[in-house]
Amino acid sequence: MSNTRNTPVEALEYGMPIRITEYALCEGSGGRGHHAGGEGLVRAIEFLTAATVTITAEPVVACRRADPVAR
Repeated sequence: MSNTRNTPVEALEYGMPIRITEYALCEGSGGRGHHAGGEGLVRAIEFLTAATVTITAEPVVACRRADPVAR
């Protein structure tokens, strides 16, 4: 699949020698308060053969928990 950043796990595993070992919401990452943000995603991918990877993403160190909003 192309033109989507949320390709179904089944399509990825069928089309490439990879295994998705985790695909979940990063609980608590959207923050709290009246206007909480959306939760981030956690994706863990196991490559079953040697691969060259190109990633399109915002710079992220780890699944961060948002600071609570003081309201």
